[in-house]
Amino acid sequence: MELLSERREVVVSHHFLIFTWRDPERVGAGFAFPCTATGVVLVDELDELGRGNLARCQSGALPVVAQGVRGQSEHHVEVAVGRCIECWRPIRLEGPVNTCPCGREYDLLGRQLAAQVGWGDLVGAGGAAPPTPAT
Repeated sequence: MELLSERREVVVSHHFLIFTWRDPERVGAGFAFPCTATGVVLVDELDELGRGNLARCQSGALPVVAQGVRGQSEHHVEVAVGRCIECWRPIRLEGPVNTCPCGREYDLLGRQLAAQVGWGDLVGAGGAAPPTPAT
């Protein structure tokens, strides 16, 4: 299998300018506006309602308290993608067994697996990995 892309972890960071209500009955509620790490609001990402709320928060027209900038990170994995040696279709390598529509199977690293009929009791409740063909 030819790997088209490697498996990789992706971290995406976002920042928000936070305003919370002064009203004790609204604890934890408020507004979060997308911004840079230094607090410059990304106005182009706001719709008309969001721009209006930002203006009211900043002008003091709403009873809110500016809490500053808070960061948030999102972590996810982009799975590897390989090309099947039989039919050349791209295959997402997402789990221990990845089956191409043509029937060939590959493991998480893109190694071709032996036919399932030869696995016997190697795979089951124990979760053992299927055998790879001898080279």
